[in-house]
Amino acid sequence: MMPPRRWILAIPAALLCADERGELTEWFGELAARLADGNPGDFLRAFARDMPRREELDRNVHALVRAFEVSSSLNLLRMETGRDGGRVEVDWYLELRSLMPSVPNQQRRRTLQFRIERFRKSWRALALDAVDFFAPP
Repeated sequence: MMPPRRWILAIPAALLCADERGELTEWFGELAARLADGNPGDFLRAFARDMPRREELDRNVHALVRAFEVSSSLNLLRMETGRDGGRVEVDWYLELRSLMPSVPNQQRRRTLQFRIERFRKSWRALALDAVDFFAPP
């Protein structure tokens, strides 16, 4: 059994991890809501301008919301975060409802890898492994 003073040190670390998971869950939820609102600019503000393939992500998201009403469901699978950032693995499900009657609705699901950092009391994505996930079909 751990001496009592070690428990005192272990508890704040566990709470910090829970707080960070909650913050990230909220941040990803906000990302999904911005996409659902059809406002690509708000969604893209969460991604660093110098992120690899950022221009491609920009084109994809703008084209996607022009053609589809988007809804998302996501789940944080894994977090490896430190004080200033880290990596997050997210199971992201998209439902795409076409704005044109002749185009069928679609669903897609993928595990996405994000590299993130703390930014202005929140988070920012520095890298995303699959920017094509947000491309229109």
